[in-house]
Amino acid sequence: MLKALRSSISPLRNFDCRVVRRIVFTLPVMEIYMKIVALISGVFVISLSAFASVVNARNLTELKKCYYDLPGDGTACAGVKSAADIAAVKKCYYDLPGNGAACAGVKSAADIAAVKKCYYDLPGNGAACAGVKSDADIAAVKECYYDLPGNGAACAGVKSNADIAAVKKCYYDLPGDGAACAGVKSDADIAAVKKCYYDLPGNGAACAGVKSDADIAAAKECYYEFPGNTAACAGVNSD
Repeated sequence: MLKALRSSISPLRNFDCRVVRRIVFTLPVMEIYMKIVALISGVFVISLSAFASVVNARNLTELKKCYYDLPGDGTACAGVKSAADIAAVKKCYYDLPGNGAACAGVKSAADIAAVKKCYYDLPGNGAACAGVKSDADIAAVKECYYDLPGNGAACAGVKSNADIAAVKKCYYDLPGDGAACAGVKSDADIAAVKKCYYDLPGNGAACAGVKSDADIAAAKECYYEFPGNTAACAGVNSD
């Protein structure tokens, strides 16, 4: 029939029937392919969400173990992820009793030595010394501290002049909540910290280190587990 149609209608004279077969065959195959891709993508996103929940639950478990070993010193426990981390924090804490904030993040004897060296340069401001690893780190912390006296917590983790500038910018946006600003490096970090802070007003310490909505959700979940000890929640979802 198509042959007769092609011979009688000139525009179809050179038409190839195989083109129709290709199109008819290709469309369902492409549709099936796109559905498979969409299904795989959906499973991948769900898997990532589930993994994040597992990571956060594990972090909270370790945090609770540390906290109940050092009641009243939640700050020292911020960031612990394992039994080894908890052991390091406890060793540091008993070297600097009453200054748990300085011990947050220590992992080894070398870390503890650096923290102690920093602490004795800035007595009474242990929070500023959290995370120092070297003389260069201590120098940066001291420079930051003297720019923001009385707000050492904001200076924890600074490594450079750029870090100090970011911390100062954050601090003046959230005066009186220097602890929330510890670890900020960029405008995006500051925006995340502010978003977290206004969800937990007056509890900036819990917001230190947040980078995303997932981090904020983890900080809030932790906060309601430890009301009054928000500093322990800093970095709970940073894995």
